[in-house]
Amino acid sequence: MNPVITRSEQDTLALARALLVASGSPPDLANDVAESLVGANMAGHDSHGIQLLAGYIGMAQKGVVAAATRVSVLKRAGAMAVLDGGWGWGQSAARAATAQAIELARESGVGAVTVQRCHHIGRVGEYVERFARAGMTGVVVCNAGPAVLPYGGAQKRLGTNPIAWAAPGSDPERPLLTDLATSMVAGNKIALAQARGVEAMAPGLFVDAECNPSTRPADFFAGGALLPAAGHKGYALGVMVEFLGGALSGGWVSPLPEKHYGNGPLFLALNIPAFTDAAGFRGQVDAYRQTIASTTPARGHERVQLPGDHEADTRRARAVSGIPIPQPTWAELLALCDALGVAPPGGRA
Repeated sequence: MNPVITRSEQDTLALARALLVASGSPPDLANDVAESLVGANMAGHDSHGIQLLAGYIGMAQKGVVAAATRVSVLKRAGAMAVLDGGWGWGQSAARAATAQAIELARESGVGAVTVQRCHHIGRVGEYVERFARAGMTGVVVCNAGPAVLPYGGAQKRLGTNPIAWAAPGSDPERPLLTDLATSMVAGNKIALAQARGVEAMAPGLFVDAECNPSTRPADFFAGGALLPAAGHKGYALGVMVEFLGGALSGGWVSPLPEKHYGNGPLFLALNIPAFTDAAGFRGQVDAYRQTIASTTPARGHERVQLPGDHEADTRRARAVSGIPIPQPTWAELLALCDALGVAPPGGRA
């Protein structure tokens, strides 16, 4: 295993902001990306955290991302809107789409928003958490470039195509939250394992370039492919996300040559008071949480967790312990600091 550098949330945020600004992003857009990446680290999803920053900045330097471009509204009618991300930062576009969906849902009970020309939006759970903090429930889906085998197939045809959903209870910091790829694992989690120096992952997650089962991260990055979650079930969900996200957003489905790098997202917010009593809904969430959490643990388990507990617990722990960053990722960030003339907050060690 590679050694780990630990940095506070504040220092990591300051570093990400400074590097993004130095690479051409206006401060507010840089803040959107930095908060999203570091927020993923704080929630325990390091695969979608600061480890992505060097790659993001590389794409900005090559013009793949228009680092100063702002999202715009192409259409707004009734309970729906279409935004144009302009191939700027996906996190800024996704935050704008989330805010738009919430506003529409307050007006109409439902808010549905897509984003065209949308770069990678990061951890999808962030946006449904925003729905929950606004007192709403809702879903976000997005498609991505082909990395996943169809069930029974031997060629990459689907994206990891995540689905996220949140429902608020009385604790705004602990909604019920599901955020999962429709593949067995997200590709960024394999990249994180490689950065950590993991030589073998669990079996059944991916195959090598010849479609042989593999546990070696290097095999995946040498032409391998991800497997669909739960076989035909994850495959079926992934297929539908291609259309709910990719096709509906104008971003194309992943196996077609017109598919551009990035995500095709759909943001769907549901304003609870428009459908039922909001206090009663939250009360059911709380009662359900208590019932599930009081379940007798099976052998080998300390307790029964609910979706969203991992994120809430990790945020609380990392507020004290800091964010662990694998040494190779830290070396990349220091190299960027040197190239862009940024002094790393908290020092280099």
